[in-house]
Amino acid sequence: MGANKRDFLPEHLEELMHYVGIEGTVAVQTRQTLEEASWLRGLSARRPLIRGVVGGGCR
Repeated sequence: MGANKRDFLPEHLEELMHYVGIEGTVAVQTRQTLEEASWLRGLSARRPLIRGVVGGGCR
């Protein structure tokens, strides 16, 4: 996992997306917690490039 085992946030992605002509993305929840689901919903509300959120079942 090495290089992939880190957070990838909108600020890391936005410039590259615009450079290659991608207009939006989908955030995918990786931990099954209500805290992460809430954080992703808030992040998508503040970042128009996030067009959707895929959440897993929270325990």
